[in-house]
Amino acid sequence: MTLNAVNGRVFFSAPGIKGSKGNGDSVPLQRFVGLTTQHIVRVKYGSKGNIRWIVKDVKSGKTIMSYHAAGEPLPARM
Repeated sequence: MTLNAVNGRVFFSAPGIKGSKGNGDSVPLQRFVGLTTQHIVRVKYGSKGNIRWIVKDVKSGKTIMSYHAAGEPLPARM
């Protein structure tokens, strides 16, 4: 799973993980300029695994973007 910046847009990429939901497909890269960000990633492995990735602006505490996938097997090794 990665956070990518391409053509001025930032987006999550999670090949092989189905059932994902985020707060939009992508956000403008400009939203990150000049910010210090905090990345919170929580993963539960197993047959009913889930993953949640939240990117926040440290100063304001506001969520810039998020990703969530649940109900799909998340093996310890992909």
